[in-house]
Amino acid sequence: MFFALDPMTVNLLSDDGQHYLRVGLSLKLANEKMQEGLQQHMPEIRSRILLALSNKHPEELSTLEGKHALAQELKTLIEKPTDASEPPVHVEAVLFTEFVVQ
Repeated sequence: MFFALDPMTVNLLSDDGQHYLRVGLSLKLANEKMQEGLQQHMPEIRSRILLALSNKHPEELSTLEGKHALAQELKTLIEKPTDASEPPVHVEAVLFTEFVVQ
């Protein structure tokens, strides 16, 4: 199953401070239980994603390899437990549905 996140827009690190990224993400999940676990902690997960994205340079995101590396980094961030008492969430893939670097 797929779980779409609301699009996010962040300023990127750049010398002139004029670059931003708008990204849409969908997560490929094994079942609805995983989605429920993510929804319960979505503010924390979105914060993690936004912080990671805002720490990127436009040049890092311009190549296919850079986009693949970002998807893997976001997968790791999303799977990181938000609460030690909760079972871990497994994300099969992070998919970009929108990706604009300006």
